Amino acid sequence: MGQCGSTIAASPATLLRDKGTGASGKPVFHLDIDASAKAVDALAAAGTAACAGQPSSPVISARLSSRREAQAAPAGSGTRALRLSLPQEVLASALASSSSSDGGSEASGPPSSAGSRTASGASMLSAALSTQPALPASRPLPQRRVRFNYSPVKSTHRYEVPDEEPDEPAPVQAAKGEALKQAAAAAAAALERCRAAAAAAAAAASRASSSSSFSSGCPSPMRSALSAELAARQRLPGSGTAGMLGGGGGLPSPTRAAALSAVPMAALLHSVASLSRAGKEPTYRKQNQDNCFAFSQYCRPNQALLAALDGHGPHGHLVSSFLKRQLPVMLADRLGESSAASAASCAACDASFTSASSAASTAASGCTATSSKGPCCEAAAAAAGRDPAAALTATFLAADAALGQEPGMNVQYSGSTAVLCMLRGRRLTTAWVGDSRAVLARQDPRGMRAVPLTRDHKPGNTDERARIAASGGRVERLVDQRGLPVGPDRVWLSTSWVPGLAMSRALGDAVAHTVGVSSEPETSVVELCPQDRFLILATDGVWEFIDPQGAVDIVAGCRDAEEACRALVDTAWSRWLAEEGGVVDDITVVVAKLNP
Repeated sequence: MGQCGSTIAASPATLLRDKGTGASGKPVFHLDIDASAKAVDALAAAGTAACAGQPSSPVISARLSSRREAQAAPAGSGTRALRLSLPQEVLASALASSSSSDGGSEASGPPSSAGSRTASGASMLSAALSTQPALPASRPLPQRRVRFNYSPVKSTHRYEVPDEEPDEPAPVQAAKGEALKQAAAAAAAALERCRAAAAAAAAAASRASSSSSFSSGCPSPMRSALSAELAARQRLPGSGTAGMLGGGGGLPSPTRAAALSAVPMAALLHSVASLSRAGKEPTYRKQNQDNCFAFSQYCRPNQALLAALDGHGPHGHLVSSFLKRQLPVMLADRLGESSAASAASCAACDASFTSASSAASTAASGCTATSSKGPCCEAAAAAAGRDPAAALTATFLAADAALGQEPGMNVQYSGSTAVLCMLRGRRLTTAWVGDSRAVLARQDPRGMRAVPLTRDHKPGNTDERARIAASGGRVERLVDQRGLPVGPDRVWLSTSWVPGLAMSRALGDAVAHTVGVSSEPETSVVELCPQDRFLILATDGVWEFIDPQGAVDIVAGCRDAEEACRALVDTAWSRWLAEEGGVVDDITVVVAKLNP
């Protein structure tokens, strides 16, 4: 309202530009008036004569009072505006009255007529103002509080057990305490039964040793009983092996690594399957040079072994077949779990069984350190504690050496890639040479994602190229008739264009090994988490046109490992036909579906 007087005194030309049309079709002048509390107070102090020409108008005073009350707001509130719609005749009458009062003696016409026009104009303006809607109550704008997170990492997904558990209610703690007491009582009862069984086995062994000697052939039931007695003696508190068990006189609590390794495959694996399909050539029938094997239980109930092999060269199919037969046996030898190692240990135990039996019958508290553990038990303990990564590395090197000594096996320009995955409980150890890959499919809140376990051994890799160059080889691409490079990087002799191997590590390939190609594998170790769903091993027939995430997306909806294998092989086959026409490489897939 503070600008009301100056707006009304504006020229007619200005008013005509601001005209609108009302609901009755008559021209309407829209007057925007500042209706803030400060403006209303200022107008009340200065009087209302400038706006209506009637300082004592009760209608305008009431309107000002209502606006003052409506605009009463706390300090800092925003300014609000009110639009007044005045008919043209009211505004013209108000202008005429205003001009007559301002002009004084300059106004034309008799004084009586001027006064009547002023009164009529004021009354019409008062009536127009009284019909305007009341101002809305003051509504301050809502305040928004915005928090800014400047961390670049929005969310992380870790599958770890927290070090400290949250506080639990007293009833829950009491129930857990009672359960622990019951478990301790059950363990004590089991320990007593173990002592009784050990004493009975020792007595039986003593009687048998006095009547007959042990044979050196296959293990007899008596020898098995004695082995059980020796194993039971190791677990008795107070024996000579107490220091080995922790020195506390009781059974030690398993470590986290031991607990992970103790998970049986029957509980971890839902299903295991493998599928290999020969490739296709337009001019001849191609022989499948791929091979694979899958042991859902390997040597022990808590171990499994999976492998995918991709042969290459004139005798690549013979190389991959040899590795399929020999790699599981060689690995068992290096883990100390092969039949030959067990037979040798049993033969060495023959001389120690009698002395151990007599010592067990005379010593009531248990065996001494020298008689409580025979070579069989030592071999079993050593096999359980051997590192799978070191055993796999030694196995690869031994297999490569055996390939050169195999009669009828020419590995000058033939070899094979290999990727092996050994599961010991939830601990997964992977060893590989070449470009065959292993991938984990892990379930995340946003879907299934791929976790690569391997990297391709290509001559173009910086470290691989440096080793080949230091050994006198060279890494180059093939060239066509126009001298343009084609295909991937390959390994060549320094003075000739052989052997042209497209990988920097492989088993076999005797000529390529002279210029830096290695048979020593890379290894990786991961611990499976409950979110892991699939383990995929495949040769480059799959990875040529399918990336790891694409393979995981293909198997994500499969019900079991066999369905996943078929889906991967069929998809890879169709991709080859679409990209290469009538040429398809050998395709081999091994899949293990994991229980959550």
